[in-house]
Amino acid sequence: MKLKYILSLGSVSAFFLCVGVMAADVTVSVDDVPINFPDVQPLIANERTYVPLRGVFETLGYTVSWDESIKTATLTAGNIEISANTSDLRITKDGYSRAIGGAVFPIIQDGRMLLPVRALSEASGCTVTWDANTRNVAIYTEDTAPSDYRNPSGTGKQSEENYIQSAYDLCEEIKHIAAKGNNEALLRFLGRGYENVDTINISTDANPLIKQTADKIYNLEPAGTTGSLQPFFKTYADTLCKYISITEAYSSGEYTMEEALAQIDLLKEEKDELAIKFSVALNDYFKENNVFYEGLYGEYVLDMMK
Repeated sequence: MKLKYILSLGSVSAFFLCVGVMAADVTVSVDDVPINFPDVQPLIANERTYVPLRGVFETLGYTVSWDESIKTATLTAGNIEISANTSDLRITKDGYSRAIGGAVFPIIQDGRMLLPVRALSEASGCTVTWDANTRNVAIYTEDTAPSDYRNPSGTGKQSEENYIQSAYDLCEEIKHIAAKGNNEALLRFLGRGYENVDTINISTDANPLIKQTADKIYNLEPAGTTGSLQPFFKTYADTLCKYISITEAYSSGEYTMEEALAQIDLLKEEKDELAIKFSVALNDYFKENNVFYEGLYGEYVLDMMK
């Protein structure tokens, strides 16, 4: 399989322990050639490593433009277009547009836009690794990736990769919906904030998007030996629909705030239990197919439902 796997499990721990490292301590290379950033340097913020968008993507062959009126960068290369601002990050390829980065967006530092490493790997299609010893973000184009990050002996088929990739994209879309709109109830359900708050905004505004994404997750067609994963995706989609029902019941007055939050918290526990069982099943699939799975896009692919 050819998913862009990055950051070994050991490296991930080191990656997130680097909070407080000064910007100058982080370096970036493309195919082992260092990139020089004349002004704003790579930095670590909110326990994530960010790299200047312009220097990296221009090196990778993208044309970068900036619209000051809407504070949005547009990157183009062939049939790929990436749109990036501090509240949305999307990639369009062959007419198909999807969110990237999940709930993690670019930041602006001294007038320059920086992209989180995880989103960088998704957007560029490259293998991206983090070396905790040298504090180097190493970007490898397809033809130059080290053999350790390939899967030459795996038995997984392209159709199976596409299935897992599609599922990952849709699960990330849910996180993206929550983060982009600062949907407090959805963020609480996902375990990404507002967990210990007695009063939050329980809005139904995003429910059509959530339902649309849930339907896509439910209708995913498994390929090859990925059939064992399908029940987990269907159950996750059902859980999202239950979330919608809770918010609508609150909106219509059937639940008090306290009752709605209690229901959301119980549903979160249900989701988390499902995520654990799913991670075991996915881990078994990876082992059976001899797939190197250590960290997809900077987060554990095993945790895609969390």
